[in-house]
Amino acid sequence: MRDEGAAMRVHADPVDISDKRNSSSSSSSSSEPGSLLNDDASCTTVGAAVTSSVVSPQVSETIRNPSFQSLNDVVDLVFNPLRSVISQNRRRYTEDGFNLDLTYITDRIIAMGYPARSIERLYRNSMYHTVKFLERNHAAHYKVFNLRGNYFYKVEKFHGRVGLYHMKDHQPPRLDLMDPFCKEVNEYLRADSRNVVAVHCKAGKGRTGVMICAYLVSINFYNQPRQVMDYYSIVRTVNNKGVTIPSQRRYVYYYAQMLKYSLKYTPLRIELVGVYVERPPQPGVTFKGDLVMRVTQSDVEMFTGAPITITRQQWIDEEKLWSGKVPFGEDSYDPSTDYFDVNHTCVSRRAWGWTVTHPYRVYLEGDVRVDIFAETTVAGSRLRKNKKKREKIGHVWLNTMFTCPSSCGGGYRHGDESWPYPKGATSITERRTSPPSTSAITSTASKMPCSPFSLFSDSDRKLHSSDPHILSAGAACSDCQKKRKTPSTSERWEAKNLDLLLPPGLEEHCPSSTLADIYGDPSKAPRFGIEELLRNAHALDLVHDSYNQRRSALPTHGEPVEAAVEERPEAGGPRLIRRNRDEHVHIFPLIEVDRAFKSESMPPGFKVIIITRCIHSEDPVAQEKAEKALADARRVVAKHEEERRSKCKKAINCPPTNVPIVGAGPLSTASSWPNCPLQTDLTSSSSHGNSVAFPAKPEQWEHTASSSGSASECADYSDNRFLQLHGNDADVFGNSDEDAFRSSGDGGQNGANEGENSSSSDSDSHDLTSAVESLFGDSHLVLS
Repeated sequence: MRDEGAAMRVHADPVDISDKRNSSSSSSSSSEPGSLLNDDASCTTVGAAVTSSVVSPQVSETIRNPSFQSLNDVVDLVFNPLRSVISQNRRRYTEDGFNLDLTYITDRIIAMGYPARSIERLYRNSMYHTVKFLERNHAAHYKVFNLRGNYFYKVEKFHGRVGLYHMKDHQPPRLDLMDPFCKEVNEYLRADSRNVVAVHCKAGKGRTGVMICAYLVSINFYNQPRQVMDYYSIVRTVNNKGVTIPSQRRYVYYYAQMLKYSLKYTPLRIELVGVYVERPPQPGVTFKGDLVMRVTQSDVEMFTGAPITITRQQWIDEEKLWSGKVPFGEDSYDPSTDYFDVNHTCVSRRAWGWTVTHPYRVYLEGDVRVDIFAETTVAGSRLRKNKKKREKIGHVWLNTMFTCPSSCGGGYRHGDESWPYPKGATSITERRTSPPSTSAITSTASKMPCSPFSLFSDSDRKLHSSDPHILSAGAACSDCQKKRKTPSTSERWEAKNLDLLLPPGLEEHCPSSTLADIYGDPSKAPRFGIEELLRNAHALDLVHDSYNQRRSALPTHGEPVEAAVEERPEAGGPRLIRRNRDEHVHIFPLIEVDRAFKSESMPPGFKVIIITRCIHSEDPVAQEKAEKALADARRVVAKHEEERRSKCKKAINCPPTNVPIVGAGPLSTASSWPNCPLQTDLTSSSSHGNSVAFPAKPEQWEHTASSSGSASECADYSDNRFLQLHGNDADVFGNSDEDAFRSSGDGGQNGANEGENSSSSDSDSHDLTSAVESLFGDSHLVLS
């Protein structure tokens, strides 16, 4: 192993060290095209500029330290605080002189932020740090999985051990990519007991968390997928905000159900009937303007409903009707039933929404996103037309495979509802039935002579200062604990009277006998620190069943609200919506709607209702119409992907030619038409209306894109970044592909920087990250 030198020797590219030594006598060196910080000269310029204004005397003294090779190290010292701010609630690895947005989720799985080479490395993980860390701790026994779609680097940095997956920011990973990812990870880990994997997206929390949780579910790390997500959230973040976005959690539950019933992914081809909302938010407070709905598939806008105007007086009158009433009655539809009950057909007594009206048809397959917007019109001038501005209220991701019980193993129920916390405990704890000394749950830490994460004195922790793990949040010196009046974290844990449920699949995933091979000293294995983190999170009251707490706060009995006139509105409301015999109903309460679920101004009774129907398995006419429409949509997506690949090949940030990109090819398609139990007594489904094949002709596409408006009207929306067809060409409205979901994403979704998480602090961090990226420029174009 090469000499690592001083603890803070950083930023020198290990691949280029020999080249730099050979050219040390030269007075000048060439930098990579477009890169601002890839050589000593450019970095010295930046470092000098920084140190001239903000470097403290301590850092100035560090500059004179001969152990530092260049001002690269000084730049690193200066920007470490910024990195900590950007990483927000994600745990950082700060041992052995490293300062990385990186966490051991298990002894063999690492979650980390993107390893950047350009200016982006000033506030994210640097490529050199990441390589140095992996080479020091897991040389020749690691593989990196890049989940940041369209962002590439030289795979040679990691000796070619890189897995590339085509995943876009601000959305759950595609369901069809979960199984290939889990199989590739499992294959590598089983190849050698010393192997570990490092997974990253952009911030290393949202997409990374979903895929790591999917893998842990696949190996039965815990018995329930909710336990896996709780475990990950505690270990990866300091505030238990890991996989929090409803759609992300939904996709983990989707995959768990596929594994449970041994299902192969099938993007079921379905027809959209309508989208409705119950208890819309207050106009003028939560949103301004009209309500607009949009349905997209693979960035293709499949359907947009006409704007619905709800006046403030209408909303007040509606709230008076709802006061003290419940949304259900004796004839209400039961979401838990998979069959059609003629006596329970009422989906909503008072709903606003959009129906795909005769003779138009909208067909969907695979991953689908339904957006609810507020739309306002910005007045123009003589030289500029009026512009329509949209503000996101919320959105829902779903997969068509789980819209019909026949294709998903008997119907889908949200996992948070299916697995509520036991009374007085959590998903990964249970009430203690015996004294701690005789507890049935044996601590893994007790099996080792010393646990590096125990809340011991500073001298004890210094013995393990080089361990590859995360610092305990509650660590403090013994003298401070004696003087402190408030209970320590360990005392709080004992007061909880809980026993920790350790992962049943941990030993099979990483046998204790292999810890010495991986870490040298078995006591340095991350599992002992992880156990302490799990205890501390419960001791500090960070683990709550917020889903079922909010769900139980809603009224469960009472007088039904007055029913409106029964009708399927093209765009309007309120109306009474009933289910037809051949329809599937999907109800998403507020706590399952991305972005909206964290808004304090949203009514607790808000719902998004999506109604679909299957294509009849014995109706070749309907099948032909659906397949033609969906084939046209696939053609548009394929054309767009090809254009994007062509642009990438011309840029510095080009995909590697020697590593395949999983998911970059054509989307998966279904090869059969499964039998839907709701259509066994129907002879045909083609009588509902004539098909408008998407997007066959311009005049037809206008109606397909909007039931009441033309495609040209859609193009005026300032935030419309989805593909739309005009004639034979597809246009992309808005910014780059990586940012296509930024304004319509979850604000602070998926972590501080990915729009993947739910807390307000995460949203602030997302804003800060955007500001930093704007300050440093479009750095993602110069990655290598």
